[in-house]
Amino acid sequence: MNQTEARQAIATALARVAPDVDLDVVDPDEELRVEADLDSMDFLHLVEAVSAAIGHDIPERDYRRTDTLDTFADYLVEVTGG
Repeated sequence: MNQTEARQAIATALARVAPDVDLDVVDPDEELRVEADLDSMDFLHLVEAVSAAIGHDIPERDYRRTDTLDTFADYLVEVTGG
């Protein structure tokens, strides 16, 4: 998985969890939960949806690596061997 594919996986999952969020206006360096106005359950559903989409478990200990759009995409590239 490359950066573009990682961002697409996040965007697709986010569209299911929070369909009103436009990733084009989300600052990729700011906290994704704040930028997308996600509560803790929305965020959990986002991580689960991305995990299912990429076929790789995202353990709770790695949630800190999903803080921003950029770090989330970097994490996905790393765990998928991109």
